[in-house]
This record gives sequence, C-alpha cells and structure tokens, in this order.
Amino acid sequence: GAGSKKMGRIRKVSAIAKNSGSMGKYGRLLVNLSRYFKAKNILELGTSVGIGTTAFALGNPKSSITTVDACLATQNVARDYWKIHGISVSNPIHSTFEKFLLHDANIYDIIYIDGHHDGDALLHYMALLKKNCHDETLFIIDDIHWSESMENAWRTLCKNESYHVSIELYRMGIISPKTTQTKQHFTLRY
Repeated sequence: GAGSKKMGRIRKVSAIAKNSGSMGKYGRLLVNLSRYFKAKNILELGTSVGIGTTAFALGNPKSSITTVDACLATQNVARDYWKIHGISVSNPIHSTFEKFLLHDANIYDIIYIDGHHDGDALLHYMALLKKNCHDETLFIIDDIHWSESMENAWRTLCKNESYHVSIELYRMGIISPKTTQTKQHFTLRY
C-alpha cells in the first residue's frame, strides 16, 4: 500500500493499531453506522490488523463482512485477534483491491475504503465499485486529507452526480448514491 507517514517499514502491531483510522471516535462511528443501518453485507478494503472489521462486527454481529488486504502478515494478526475475541468475519481475502474488485459481484450496504491512500487509485476503485452498490449504500472513505491527491479525489467524488449525499468528518468522508434525495454536502465538526 501507500505505507505510513508516521511509521517506518518495520512496525509493531501496537504502533499500527495506535495509528489506525478506526480507533476511538472513528471506531465508534463504524460501530454505530453498522448498527443503525443494520448492514447485512459490508466490504472493507484495507484489513490491516482488523480494527475496522471488529467495529463493524460489534455494530451488527449478524452482518456478513468481507475484508480485503494485500498484506498477509497484518491480516494474520487480525485473524488471530478475531479468533481470540470470538468475532465472526465471514470472508477475509488476501488480495490486491483491484484484483478482488474485478471479480467481485456482491452487493454491499457499507463499503469502507481504508487502504491505498492515493487519489487516482481511490477514483479507480470507486468506478469499479459501481456494480457493488445499491441506492442506499454508504461509502466510508478514510484519510480524505492524507495527501493533496486524496483531497482532490474526495472533492471530485463530492461533485460527482452519481452521489447525492456527501458528509465530511475531517478524517473520514461518507458518500451515498441516494438518488431520491437532492444533492447535498455536509461538513461536520467531529
């Protein structure tokens, strides 16, 4: 992936978890979104050590969660964590995002993108994901201010006529097709 701006190449699991976008209030947000929307099918692009996946599972233990990561080492840490804590993850996939998305035909209620923090890559993945969403699908995008390219991609998505609702929570952004709603953008202090 894009690596880390805060850590070197060799990293401790505790350091990865500490810098995760899915910790603290953002983790609670994932729990609450999963619970409130009763998401049956969730896709996470970027398993890392499994913190985001855990948040979704806690929000709705009955949901089917597919999580994709190209780093087998961190994904194995996540699998061990889930096993120890009795968290059911339906489908952990070791793959690049693109390879997975080219062949995936599932429809998801929530799609969480927390990996490959590059604006062009994000726009490419969003184009590939059009076949995997419905009108109410929530796309949650982490690190929208990671870099200039991520900020540009986020602004492009907010202006895109395919998405009628966009919510900026500083670190994360949420967008949804919601074609029954007039196009609106919200910036919330979170």
